[in-house]
This record gives sequence, C-alpha cells and structure tokens, in this order.
Amino acid sequence: MALTKETVIGLDIGADQVSMAQVEVRGVKNVHLRNAGWAPLSPGLDAGSIASVVRDLWKECRLSSFTVASCLRTPALVVRHFRFPSLNDEELTAALGLEAEEVLQLDSSQIAMDWHENLVDAGPDDARGREGVLVAVPLDELTRHQEILEAAGLLPVIVDIGCTALGNAYVGLRGEEHKAHAVCLVNLNGRTADVAILFDGNAMYPRCLANVGAGEGRDRYLADSLNDMLKYYQFKLRREPVTDIVLTGQTPEKGALCEVVQKRTGLPVSMWAPCEDIHIRHGRVRQALERHPEQGLTLATAIGVAMRR
Repeated sequence: MALTKETVIGLDIGADQVSMAQVEVRGVKNVHLRNAGWAPLSPGLDAGSIASVVRDLWKECRLSSFTVASCLRTPALVVRHFRFPSLNDEELTAALGLEAEEVLQLDSSQIAMDWHENLVDAGPDDARGREGVLVAVPLDELTRHQEILEAAGLLPVIVDIGCTALGNAYVGLRGEEHKAHAVCLVNLNGRTADVAILFDGNAMYPRCLANVGAGEGRDRYLADSLNDMLKYYQFKLRREPVTDIVLTGQTPEKGALCEVVQKRTGLPVSMWAPCEDIHIRHGRVRQALERHPEQGLTLATAIGVAMRR
C-alpha cells in the first residue's frame, strides 16, 4: 500500500459497535491518540443504516479527515497460515490463488485475496521454504464493505482484518516486549474473536474465531479453541511455545474469563487495555474513557489499522 501524508482514521465496524481512532506515531512505544470515539450498532442493520451511524460518529467526534483505514469483518473471511517450498513469486501467487478457490469454492474472479509473508531467521538446515498468512474473502463482501464506507462519505485507502490489526497495535504500543518470547493476543468482538500469535520477533500466526458464543459457554469454548490453536502452532509450525495469553476487547466479567482461560490452557493470562499504553491528547476522549473505562479495551483494532501507514 502506498504511503500517504494524509491523516488516516482507523475504523472498526463490529457486530454491535463502531469504533474509530486517530493516532500519531512518533516512534516505537511513542504513539499519541489524537481522537477516538464509538457508537452502538443495533442488530440487523442494513448497509445504509450502518453508514448513517458512521456519519453521525464523524460529526460527534468533529473529524475533518474522511480518509480511513478500515477493518473488514465477515463470517466469510478466510485467514490461513501457509507454507510452501521455495517457490518464486509467480508460483507462490498461483498456489495461494488455488488454495483460496478451494476454500471458498468460488472462481478466482469472485475472490479478493492478499497475503503477508513471514520473514523469519532460518538456519542452514531449515526447509520451511516460504510461509506466511493468506487472507481471502468473496469479492461481494469486500464490495459491500467499501459501499458502506462510501455511503458514509469516507475514502478507504487500506482494508485490514482484525487479527493483523490487533498484532499491529500490540507491536506499536508495546515495542519489543513480545520479541523475547511468543505471545498469544486475543481480542473479543461481540461473538467473534481475533487471535494473533506473535513469534520470532516479526512473524505472526493469526486466526479468526467466527462464533465463540456468550457467557460461561463462551469462556470454555474460547479456552478450548485457544488450546487447539496453540497445539497446532507449536507442533505444525515447529515454533517456540507460547508463554503468555493477553486478552482485550469486549470482555464482561474479565476476572472469570481470565480464570477459565488460564485454567484450561495452563498459561498465565492477563488483560490488556491499549489506551493505557498510548498518550491521550484529546480532553473529550480522556473524559469519555474515564466515564466508560471498558471502552478502552475495545479500541485495539481501530488503533491498529490507524497505524497502518
């Protein structure tokens, strides 16, 4: 994606909330939150109604920039780790295209896809080849997302996904803390969860959990899903074990959630409030977060996409 000097607002349209963040990056662990806001979404809203909520949020926050980096959320989204022998770029593109067609059961003309290659240090006997993350979605879903933004009067220049935006926010706000060991990040967003394992300093293994449920059942399902993911990551990818789980997002009864996840995974679990690691420049935002501190846990994705320059 080409760099831009324009102010780019991070936007996350979730299942029951719209969140936005305007950030200024002055260096590693030196990120300033210049503006932020959120608004509830009622269930079952059509695209026009969602666009109206976004427009109202822009007015409420008095935003003068309409250029956005946004997060695409849809149950049809496919996020997969890939590993191939040492293919050239053309061969890799063809292989990933075939995998996207197989998973989505669509023709290539109906698919939007992208990928990120993990650049990791490999020893002389390392035969991993090329590996990274494939993201694919039906083109209709991407078109609908863009139409919502355009109906809201916004110009989308970057479209990201929740799990990679989550990893981007953590790295930007916490610097190199994750580089000494592998950490598993989890962001709860309604009935879904974005998961990103950061490892080898600059590599990521992401997953999107489409329906984690609610209440006690959600906590157990999330913990068991994380267990399966951690096992796959360690034994299939042959990477260093994860040592910590970090939770954020919409997390009612945080203590109970941490206790269940820690008990069922056997790993230490902590909560992460991204707004505690960022310099809040806007008085209205500070006051809003003082009144609603739980919202400070929901801004990770909006902050992460806003930092995608």
